[in-house]
Amino acid sequence: MIEEIEPSVIQGTMFGTDIDYGKKLNFLGEEVKKKTRVAIPKEITEKEIREARQRKLVYDINSKAALVTNVDLRWSPKITLYSLSKGTETKFKVPKDIYSKCSLNYGDVIWAESFEKRNRYVKKDGIEKPVKVENEFEWWMIAYSLITDFSQFKRKTYD
Repeated sequence: MIEEIEPSVIQGTMFGTDIDYGKKLNFLGEEVKKKTRVAIPKEITEKEIREARQRKLVYDINSKAALVTNVDLRWSPKITLYSLSKGTETKFKVPKDIYSKCSLNYGDVIWAESFEKRNRYVKKDGIEKPVKVENEFEWWMIAYSLITDFSQFKRKTYD
């Protein structure tokens, strides 16, 4: 009995006669539209670099280029930097005298020139001066400068 039924009859009754085989349909029968690609501009803008952390962007640039993503000024200034070449975040302390010469804000793009590994100190109750913690260290950013020319930034290409 199955051999007597023509495939065109089965197709018409099972799927309906209004099928357009040129369109892509999802499982609900709705047309799937192609996503349009947004063209990436050739020139890198300051706005794009300031949004690099949220968009997880990295650039083909020296690893000393970084975006300031947090500033904590409670005791010694603590700065969180997003590496624009690696896509990682790290916290550094900055000496107060260096920070007072060139203060940093969220979204600043800097060139981190030199770092120093120093012993960690903590404040204890009843003691006026901070106490050194043995075998614990912190990284301090000793020299940095603000970047205002973004022409040296290039998009990273993956082969």
